[in-house]
This record gives sequence, structure tokens and C-alpha cells, in this order.
Amino acid sequence: MDSLLQSMARAKSFLVSQISDDHWSEFNSSTFGTSTDWATGFVGYFLGDTFRDDRHARISQWLLKRQRNGLWGWGYNVLPFPSDADSTAMCALFLNAHGYLSIAHKQQIIEGLFRHQQDNGGFATFQNADVFAPVNPAPADISFSGWCMAHGSVTASVLQCLVALGVSPHDSRLASAFDYLEAQQTGLWEDYWWRDPFYATYQAVTALKLREPRAVYPDVTRAIIAQQHPAGYWECDGVESGFSSGMAIKALLQAGHAGKNVWLGIRRLLDTQLADGSWANAAILQIPAPTDTRADRDQISKIHADDNRVFTTVAIYSALLEAMQQAEVRPDATASRQHYFPFPAADVYKPRLRLRSERT
Repeated sequence: MDSLLQSMARAKSFLVSQISDDHWSEFNSSTFGTSTDWATGFVGYFLGDTFRDDRHARISQWLLKRQRNGLWGWGYNVLPFPSDADSTAMCALFLNAHGYLSIAHKQQIIEGLFRHQQDNGGFATFQNADVFAPVNPAPADISFSGWCMAHGSVTASVLQCLVALGVSPHDSRLASAFDYLEAQQTGLWEDYWWRDPFYATYQAVTALKLREPRAVYPDVTRAIIAQQHPAGYWECDGVESGFSSGMAIKALLQAGHAGKNVWLGIRRLLDTQLADGSWANAAILQIPAPTDTRADRDQISKIHADDNRVFTTVAIYSALLEAMQQAEVRPDATASRQHYFPFPAADVYKPRLRLRSERT
């Protein structure tokens, strides 16, 4: 097993090799096409500050040129989809983190995202069915009601984006969004767009901590650990999934847990990294029929793996980076000859445990 530092370097090299014409592409589908805009914002954001060179600047400029009129934002791809709240949030988070958004741009994005907020406080992926008029052959039959209702993972990413762009987490407009997100928890957060709960759970905890920064979530920790395989990995639909494992580790760290289960998961990931620096993919994304309003495993969905292994690899890279940053230990201290958890508990901020219903 390579050291953590070597593993991250190989993963980053793979991700850089997947850049084509200044963007990333992922989730190839004969029905919905290939995502470019959303995928690029997602990957760029999860790479964090570790990716700053001329390619970074070119990717940022490429995204800026892809913004849409109406909602100053981005979509899954150029056609046939209009811009959506999740793609806009991920692209804006990436661009804003590196100083590419002007004050005017930020205000336009804020206003556009708020147009996606629903009566229950959550944010919908798409604003309303009218945006599909140019490509919807039968409006009476294809309502897009499922795609235009509030979604947990989307609400979480939008909350993070709005706060990053300058909206106070105590703004009255966000109160109902936080309440909606908190109410979606059923142990973990199941989601409309994702096959497992770990990505949505990570995003939800990250968003909720904007309102309560010192909160920890022992119930979330227990639920994630309960789904960990004895070998250290997490599954998606019964299959070992690097994406699920990466997001489960990130969710554990955000929930306030940095114990042996995190290290067991990291050790498994280092052991299973492929020769090119990536990790094997799994079917993780689901695209339900637009009329299906159910957020469960019984949806009528097309299920997709990240064919290029970009989402899986960046999820794991981000998890390794976050674990390293939280622990503040030497990255190459994770050699396979060591069988203890190498991140000292004393180095990890551990506020008091809190019941889910508590408020600080």
C-alpha cells in the first residue's frame, strides 16, 4: 500500500489527465448525453486548493463562458437541459473559491438560486416545468414534477453556495431551507438523484454546520459505521463503491468522527487504487423519470456509473485530503506496516456530543 501522499499524487495526476478541451466530462448516457458543466464544477470544487496552475485558469474561463441567460448559472450540459440549481451551485462554489466571480455575478447567482426555493423551504433542481417547454413534446403528459420539487442534496449544495456568496446563514430566507434539510434526515439522508445516502449525507451535514458550526452528529456517525463492511469499504446497491466510501469518510469527518473506522476506510482505499491512479467505478447516479416524485429505491430511474471514473476518484482524493487536513499529521505516516489509526485524537477538534434536536 502506498503512502497517503503518494496515493493522492497519483489520483491528482489521473484527474488532470482526464481534462479535455479545458473541462471534465462524466456520466455518458444515450438518453441524457454527457455532463460537462456540472461535472467540471463538481470536480474542480472537490479538488480544492490543491489544483492551481494554468489549466485551473483555463477551466475557470471555460466555465465562465458556459453560463446561461435567465438564471446566471450552469446546467448538466448545453442541450437539451436548461440551467439548474445544483449545477449552478457547484460551478459557482468552484469559481468563487478561486476569485473568478464579480460582485455582480454573485448577486445574479443568488437571485437565480432563490427562484428555485419551494414552499417547503427546500430547493428544486429545476425552477419549474416551463423551462422545459422548448424540449418537452407533451407538457400535459410530462410534467417534470419530480425534477421540479425540492431535493435534499440540491438544497444542501445551494445553501453552501449562497453562504459562500455572502448570504448570512442566519438570513430569514434560509431558515426554512435549513429546517427542510434537517427534516429529511432518516438516520442518513436518502436522495432523489443518488443511489446511496453518503453523498447527500455529507452535503447535508456540511450545510447544516453553516448554521451550527460546533455541532456534531453522533446519530449520523453510528448510521454510517453500521453500513461499513468489515473490510473497510462502503457499498452502493450491494457492490463495493469507491465513491460511496469516499463520501462516507467525508461525512464521518464532518459529523465529528475521526476514529478507527475512518482509518479502516482509508486503508481499504489505498489498497484498491488502480495503476493509473483512479479507483474502480460503480453505478451511483440515478436519473428518475421526470414525472416520478418518489425519493426512494423504487423510482423509475436510469442508473449510471461514472464511466471515466472521475467522480469516484475526486471523491476519494477529497476524502484523503480532508482526513489529512483534519488530523494534521504527516501524510506519509500511513504506511501499511502500521495497524493503528494514525490520526491522533488530540489533534482533532471534538466538541461535545449533541442530540439531533438540540440547538446551540
